[in-house]
Amino acid sequence: MLAFCTSRQQVLSPKDFVSEIPEDFQDSAHAYFAKNIYKMLGLHDIKEGVKGIEMRFWVEYLYSDIEDLIIIKDSNSSYYGEWYRLKYNYSGRRNRKLDSISVVKEQLEPLCEWSSIVDTLHQIGVQKGLDYSKLPGFDKSANVSSSYVAEYATSYMYRIYRVNASCLHQSNNEGRRACDIVSLFERQTKFKRLLKDW
Repeated sequence: MLAFCTSRQQVLSPKDFVSEIPEDFQDSAHAYFAKNIYKMLGLHDIKEGVKGIEMRFWVEYLYSDIEDLIIIKDSNSSYYGEWYRLKYNYSGRRNRKLDSISVVKEQLEPLCEWSSIVDTLHQIGVQKGLDYSKLPGFDKSANVSSSYVAEYATSYMYRIYRVNASCLHQSNNEGRRACDIVSLFERQTKFKRLLKDW
């Protein structure tokens, strides 16, 4: 597990805009909630790209109506981070309807520089994770829910990938990558998972 910060800058060459979104993503529960959350929080959609770099990390908890969202982005060549703890308020038992979302927002300040955190995230491979639907042996008919979702956007690319609970409990690259990223935030900032079930 990576437990350090580096100062090496990663240089990415501009190219034609590339969008990598899983085929079934638009029909997923995450896509539905994300659209509502962005609108409520006043966050723009980053699927068309951003100036600089923006990363969004969603940490979901099994059998819980609470979710965490961490956003890292640069503004005028300097990075900053935000942490949103979201609580979904529903009505109805069988056909639950989302009534509202309660939000607690905090600014994140790391122990070392944000630029070093971003370099470490690139070393972990935040920009090249695979969606669980692309992993060998994935069963499309299975009812799979994601426990971790990462979005990565620059001026020339957008990627989103999900890691489901089974990956997080198995010894595979995507599970380790997700654990390393979330653990990095827990070591370097005041972010703490609601439940440490992976």
